[in-house]
Amino acid sequence: MREGLPVVSLLGALFLAACGSLPEPQTPAPSQPLDVRLAEFAAASNRRDAAGLSALCVAEARLGAPSHPQGISPAKYAREAAADAFQMEIASTEILYANTLGAKTRSRARITAPARYALESPVETLWRFEEGQWKIAQMSFPDWPPLTGTWRKAGLPGEPSMELRILPGGTYVVHASRDRLLPAFKGSYRIAGNQISLQDSSAVESGMFSPAAGRYAVTVSGATADFRKIEDDNRWRSVRFEGAWTAER
Repeated sequence: MREGLPVVSLLGALFLAACGSLPEPQTPAPSQPLDVRLAEFAAASNRRDAAGLSALCVAEARLGAPSHPQGISPAKYAREAAADAFQMEIASTEILYANTLGAKTRSRARITAPARYALESPVETLWRFEEGQWKIAQMSFPDWPPLTGTWRKAGLPGEPSMELRILPGGTYVVHASRDRLLPAFKGSYRIAGNQISLQDSSAVESGMFSPAAGRYAVTVSGATADFRKIEDDNRWRSVRFEGAWTAER
């Protein structure tokens, strides 16, 4: 028998024995099923309960909302839910994966605001296990176009900045006053490729209302949306909308 063989065999046996003794990574056992946690999130959202939302999320969580699909903090989400007065239901949750690093679920969400929108969309949630609980790290709506959200741009000299809220479901509002209490304009939009068509349906001041439609080419890059006018017969909008808008986070 060759001298080295028993040593190699022994090392191999020890290696296999050691491998066999390593514990398998265990997925954390949730104290509550993830669909129950999502139902609690929806209930806290409907109550505008900032403390309840924060308890369900990690500290740096980013939560999508109709006015901020890019994601905002739980505290800001609670303020937006109160201002926008929407109601949420989350159902049909499936777990895409769950391991020691985290989990991901996909559900169906229904978000409604009286007389403004009724949205049904998939919602994807990333989870992290902290303090013995699964907590939400991110909530997003993959079917909403990248242009949806709240955008801001400087007004003309001497005017306050403008806020354009492009909501999922085809409607928008424009705020053009410093207090932003009432929208200056409301309207509907259509997105086709990299172009958006805008048409006002009402104005806070009747003398400012114009039903003329406008069309812009839009390039979204990170937190910036660059509007380039193709045509717009709305005189107020045509001299203000072109240029770079910044996402409000």
